[in-house]
Amino acid sequence: MFCPRCGAECRPDQRFCAKCGAAPGIAENPQNIAVAASTPTEQAVQQPPPEPQATPAPQPPPVSPQAAPALMGPLPDGGLTLEEVVAWLESAGYSAQVAIGNSGKPHIDISMQDTPVTIMVDRTGERSAYLSFVAGFATHDKFDTSRINAWNYDNLWCTAYYDDVNDPWLGMAIHLWPGGTYESLNDRFATWNRTLGRFIDKYTPR
Repeated sequence: MFCPRCGAECRPDQRFCAKCGAAPGIAENPQNIAVAASTPTEQAVQQPPPEPQATPAPQPPPVSPQAAPALMGPLPDGGLTLEEVVAWLESAGYSAQVAIGNSGKPHIDISMQDTPVTIMVDRTGERSAYLSFVAGFATHDKFDTSRINAWNYDNLWCTAYYDDVNDPWLGMAIHLWPGGTYESLNDRFATWNRTLGRFIDKYTPR
């Protein structure tokens, strides 16, 4: 006796074909027999579970060294202390260093646009009612001092001058009190930063 599905030989007492599992006594469609004989039996292969993806840690936003300081609101009565000026600058990402000048008075040193800038405070009391920004440039006698008047005529906020060796300097005074706010201080600070950039591009050798 032969299996009607795959054609394998079966014993008379077999209830199912040992090769394909069909019942030897039940005939099937010849087309199904051909397909079953030609199609290999596939075994399912168990796949390993996917590895969990690590969640990247959130990154802090970059700090721009030329951004306006973030402190807001009215300034304290009397202006700012030296420590409060340092905190105001550091809130914008500047590295502010307190130093003692030749006069024995403290001032603050920062770097803006690759240029050293000195910030002087009024030390007649604990708080300063104004800040003075000053930047000087060593031009090795290459600066035309006759151009100073033209600069001062066109720029009302910052004053330019030259020293005894004809090196140019740029200065700006910012009044803090009475009536000062961090918003107005930030605006004046941004004006100083823009004007400093124009002065560097126009008058200093690089």
